[in-house]
Amino acid sequence: MKNWTDAAAIDATTATIAAEKAIGAARSAVNAPQKAAENAEAARAERIRRELVSEEGSWLGRLMPKRNAW
Repeated sequence: MKNWTDAAAIDATTATIAAEKAIGAARSAVNAPQKAAENAEAARAERIRRELVSEEGSWLGRLMPKRNAW
């Protein structure tokens, strides 16, 4: 009888672990669209920041005396 009880305990433990993993996967699936939107917004903000930094250098370069004879 002991072998059957041990096997049942192992099966119950395995089922519990599988259920926990399934719950975690479901939570991730629910949060995936929000995370994707956050990542897209972060990438957009970084792209805008880089564009501003690159334009800042060219804007300042136009005011340099070496470039303008005035």
